[in-house]
Amino acid sequence: MRREFEVVQRALQRAESKVKLNVTWRRIHEETGIGDLVGASLVLSHGDRAQLRDWLNRKTGVDPLSKEKLGATRMDLAQQGRDEKLAMEPVFGGMIKVARADGTALKLTAGPAIVPPGSLLNVESEALIVAQEPVVIVENGAAMRNWQEINLPDHIKSAILIYRGHGGDAQHVLNLLKGGGAACRVGFFDFDPAGLQMGLTLPIDGLLIPADWPALTADANWVRDYNKPESFWHQGVALQYLKQHAPASLTTLIQHIELNQLAITQEHIIKHRIPLQLISLI
Repeated sequence: MRREFEVVQRALQRAESKVKLNVTWRRIHEETGIGDLVGASLVLSHGDRAQLRDWLNRKTGVDPLSKEKLGATRMDLAQQGRDEKLAMEPVFGGMIKVARADGTALKLTAGPAIVPPGSLLNVESEALIVAQEPVVIVENGAAMRNWQEINLPDHIKSAILIYRGHGGDAQHVLNLLKGGGAACRVGFFDFDPAGLQMGLTLPIDGLLIPADWPALTADANWVRDYNKPESFWHQGVALQYLKQHAPASLTTLIQHIELNQLAITQEHIIKHRIPLQLISLI
């Protein structure tokens, strides 16, 4: 219905007497019977446009000839009219998944909240207070579900853990990173070229990598069991990006990953309790 509202609003505001008969307009015509089919067009008289205006007003509670637009959320639309399902933003849009690594309380605008191991708190990004706190962005959903098993360095054992998410959720996390005033912003990604590239493209101060990464060689038993060289082979573009854009401080690490064709997932790092170290990107 949102698409129907947008095309009808545009036609009414332009006082169009004829519109191209695309899928949306055909659906509107079939539902309402308004307009006359002429070839590949739908002809709209002055009376037809008045009927369309009334039809949309009854459907949405919004006058299409006004400058008002449909709200983004279900609550916005419930206030405007009848059909809250027209919302663009998902029901839980704007919420992020968080926990604290040591299990102590998170600071929220509404008060403290403790997140037990094995669970996550879904919270509006604006409600999470990260000022002067270490923040770790976790890229992988399975890793985030097992946050209590992440073997963090001692100096960030109490870090706020935030799932990076996708789409709109990722944008809310990005905004929080840029404006939240965190003491340090750290990324935890797969240990491979794509993971390092992701770290370089986010507004973060450092990366978490295996503390004993020089021991992760192609002939090491653990690496032979859990490394995914076939995944590394598909990351040529990411590797090239690293060679062109990574700071000089990462050169030795990147060369090691390339030489040993490393692609080790966060899941394996976590489940095998691999200690992590923080490397600076600034």
